[in-house]
Amino acid sequence: MLLTASSRTSVHLLELLCKDVWHVQPRFAQARAEAADLDGLAGLPHDAVLVIGDPALLLAARHAYAHRYDLGEEWKRWTGLPFVFAVWAARRAAARHAVHEVHQALLESRAWGLEHLDLLAEAAARACNVPRETCLEYFAGLDYALSYKHLAGLTDFFRRLAARGIVPDGSLRFLQVA
Repeated sequence: MLLTASSRTSVHLLELLCKDVWHVQPRFAQARAEAADLDGLAGLPHDAVLVIGDPALLLAARHAYAHRYDLGEEWKRWTGLPFVFAVWAARRAAARHAVHEVHQALLESRAWGLEHLDLLAEAAARACNVPRETCLEYFAGLDYALSYKHLAGLTDFFRRLAARGIVPDGSLRFLQVA
């Protein structure tokens, strides 16, 4: 199975799912599996590929593989918790006012994006050569929240990685931004 170099989080999630849920042990190979490289993957010996973002949309639009799995959905089916693929993090030593300003800007950006999903889908469709409806469905299906359930999912994922020695320990600490 070829693995994207774009997301170690997705790679680790896939490894957990393969071992603990699907009980399979595929041979993983790191390869460039990004949008510009998808056409070159055809000649490589592999049965599956892990891609995220634009490359995933392109492969889905091309119907390149008979089966597709959304890792976030598989995690939720397994644990009952949402999966957090990305977070914005700041060092504890960072100036609190700067952290607060960036946090506010990110919240405003998220609000704008949610109000303009149609514009974002149209731009993504042009950039990726994927139907606008596909992009809109993708964007609308993402979960942009960070609730207590999301934090529980993030903590559970981190704990599972720590149990395998992938991260230093199972504790996460969050900075409260008031």
